[in-house]
Amino acid sequence: MFIMLSGYPPFYGDDDDATYLAIQKEPLTFRPDYWAERPADMGGPISEDAIDFIRKMCERDIRTRWTAVQCVDHPWIQRAKLPFNSKLSPTYLSRLADYLSPKCPALKRAAFQLIINRLSEKEVKEYKDLFLTLDHDGDGYVVGADIVKAAKEVGLDQEADCLRAVGDLGETRVPYTEFMAAACDKLACATELHIISAFRVFDRRNENKINEDTLGSIFHDPASAAGDAKSVGRSLIKDHDLNKDGFLDLEEFTKMVTAATPKE
Repeated sequence: MFIMLSGYPPFYGDDDDATYLAIQKEPLTFRPDYWAERPADMGGPISEDAIDFIRKMCERDIRTRWTAVQCVDHPWIQRAKLPFNSKLSPTYLSRLADYLSPKCPALKRAAFQLIINRLSEKEVKEYKDLFLTLDHDGDGYVVGADIVKAAKEVGLDQEADCLRAVGDLGETRVPYTEFMAAACDKLACATELHIISAFRVFDRRNENKINEDTLGSIFHDPASAAGDAKSVGRSLIKDHDLNKDGFLDLEEFTKMVTAATPKE
């Protein structure tokens, strides 16, 4: 395990006899440049929990060396067993922050939610399990602070940029559909067929284009001060109407769905 994490043996000698002597006499050390201060191009720093785990396994005194049962119960091993370990990744955290950003177009968010709702249980299972793990009280929401805490518990505390972005959500309540929608590209849902299916929902007149009246009727909130339905629809189309014809065709809609969210 020491070699797997660091790339070099804990004890070394010019021959077997010298190595055995080193094991018996030399102190166990963790070179900072290979452990706590390991650079990003080598995989980034190794956590204190991992170092503690190795230290307990390599204790020279058999009376205090950890047993196999104790090792299995070590916090570092237990966190590695969490079901969301492989899914709560820097990529997903960045996408979640982008999706929930005010810069993410409302039409894009709506399209992703349409896509998510059309996926099978098998396609969404892993991210659904992740959500259920983070939804501590079962109310259908998770908050940014809980996501950051869980990310740190699975060793992503060094991913400062993505954690900071999600951490900015603070106590913002993220519903299931939005949490899942952020996983769209990870679930390979942004396929041509899924995008076409979402496009057809907005193309109510079957004209192979989305018009401002349709979007206005969907997104206009009479209680808001954003203007009438027509102006709301026009504003949504304007941002993605590449050929400036006043409509969104399938090509423009696809580019909107697959484009990265603008940064601040």
